[in-house]
Amino acid sequence: MSASHLGFRSTETLDSGWLAHVDLEHGFAVDTGKSADKCADFFDRAANVGLSNRLWGRVDLGRQDQPAWHVALLADPWAGNAVASPGDGNYYLAASSLNPALRSRTDDAITYTSPEVAGVTIQVQGAAPLHPNSTGEHGWAISYRGGGLAAAVGWQRWRSDTEALPMAVVYTFDHWRGYAGLTLGRDMGKDFRNLFVGAAIPERSGPHPGEWRFGLNLHRIDGQPSQRKFSAGHVRPFSKRTALQMELSVEPRPGAATQARLGFGIRHAFTL
Repeated sequence: MSASHLGFRSTETLDSGWLAHVDLEHGFAVDTGKSADKCADFFDRAANVGLSNRLWGRVDLGRQDQPAWHVALLADPWAGNAVASPGDGNYYLAASSLNPALRSRTDDAITYTSPEVAGVTIQVQGAAPLHPNSTGEHGWAISYRGGGLAAAVGWQRWRSDTEALPMAVVYTFDHWRGYAGLTLGRDMGKDFRNLFVGAAIPERSGPHPGEWRFGLNLHRIDGQPSQRKFSAGHVRPFSKRTALQMELSVEPRPGAATQARLGFGIRHAFTL
């Protein structure tokens, strides 16, 4: 859901308190070097420009993440970066390959982000119809951050019979974080619900303390048995930018063999 990526991001200062922004980002699979998304666009993750002002907010134009997508990621300790993650079901119908509208980014989008007021930020996004009989993709998100609490709710509509309403809460306790997320949606008219609860527990020793993560995901499609997923993982940093990541997920399946997935890799982040 969130592959390796390489991009260019710039912010330039203009007159009268205005800023100009550009974001170009390419996603790729590090094991093969191929594009990570089923998309022919090179800058498949982001290709947009924008203007912002501290008093008036920010407007971006181009290919962008949908605001509600970030709400779904907020409820996930892995932020979509592991086999232990809740997966697509945290945003739309799990394992859906029939609906070509489903994606977490929108082309030709206009997004307005409000200034933060008392910890609250509002995002609204819309896109013009790209083909006949299309109403255009659009959505919004409202988020709050204050103290140890981060909470958000969003809505995304891909077409008249496909939409999602994700909600997320993260609270930082004394030495750990609790996560909770609920998504209500429709995929080509079929209703679904996704519930996720999780926790992240940092270690307290060492120059670069690691972190244990746990999660439980319940995915229900109307008229079908619930799908359950139990997840656990560990992140062991070697430095501020490099970490060893391991995770395991177990999915009991009614009438079928239980599916287990193991993830193992090294994550490295860098900027020039």
